[in-house]
Amino acid sequence: VHQVCRPPQLAEECEPGSMPTLGDGLCVAHGLECPSLSEWHEEDTLRGLADGFEGRIVYVAPDGDDGLGTGERQAPLLTLEKALDVAASGDIVALGVGEYREQVRVGKGVGIIGACVSGTRIHSDVPSGSFAGVLGIRSERPVRVGQLSISGVRVGVRAEGPGTVELHSVAVVETEGFGVLAIGAQTQVFIEDTLIEGTRSREADGKFGRGFGIEEGALL
Repeated sequence: VHQVCRPPQLAEECEPGSMPTLGDGLCVAHGLECPSLSEWHEEDTLRGLADGFEGRIVYVAPDGDDGLGTGERQAPLLTLEKALDVAASGDIVALGVGEYREQVRVGKGVGIIGACVSGTRIHSDVPSGSFAGVLGIRSERPVRVGQLSISGVRVGVRAEGPGTVELHSVAVVETEGFGVLAIGAQTQVFIEDTLIEGTRSREADGKFGRGFGIEEGALL
């Protein structure tokens, strides 16, 4: 037996950067407003959004350069994939306003923090028949993702243990198969202020299309 508690308003009826709530059905702000003077928030704000990650901040922007960029604020990288190669566990990867067309594996304990939910998006046009994710996370150390949206023709976030994954102020929209898939008895996924909407069934076989998948003893 399934029960559904649905907000009076649908997510698409809310303005970008907001999401519906249960009860009164008002559209409330989702995460921070996009920065007005830069592609990223100030360092203090970024560190506050990734509490516990005390390493270097690696900056990424749509006009960055993976060849010449250093990951500093004045010389950002172009892709999240390159930033994850450069980053060490405990670092923060700051994604500037814009779209990042890629799919990545996260194997380190990092914080991946966007500029804002409505203005920072990771999107993959590459389908997967094996339930791979736009973000595929498998790390022994905690991983935090926040202030961004995820979309594409594959699972939005796939998490496998033994570490912990935290999603704070994230929109997982129009993904395929599952919005968030947690696999394994040592996997713990914590979700707060996160919207999962419009998950499609798999094009290959018409199956699934679920917001969550919790398998093999995972905790969500």
